Amino acid sequence: MAIANVDPDTPLAAILARNSFILGELASHPLAAAYIPQFDAIQSTWFTTFTARTALEIAVDKAQGGVEGADDGLDDFVDILDRTLLIAVKNDRDAGLYTMFFEQPAPTAPLTVATAAARWVRVEALRPPRSGTPSRAPGR
Repeated sequence: MAIANVDPDTPLAAILARNSFILGELASHPLAAAYIPQFDAIQSTWFTTFTARTALEIAVDKAQGGVEGADDGLDDFVDILDRTLLIAVKNDRDAGLYTMFFEQPAPTAPLTVATAAARWVRVEALRPPRSGTPSRAPGR
């Protein structure tokens, strides 16, 4: 019997089916009975692997559900922020306060740390001063 190489992309169900078939073949030949424990060990490993993979798939699905929930919350927040800013600037979408949050950057200009810091300074400059509280803007 040749050594079987298992392609890593082979589905786990196919590995179990093939291993079970081979166990049946080995059981039908008295001279091959010595190999049965090795293939039983493969099935034990298969069940351990399948259990671990199933646990990982469950964790991934839960994480994706959490991301969807967080994304929905962010969408709701952005909608409320948009409406609030439009009320504050009297529907002027070109107003500085509105464009700080909703301007469309050029596609060739990704957001960099320097750009984010500059926006933070602009936001801080628009805030009314707080009594007794130092400014949080970078560089101040």
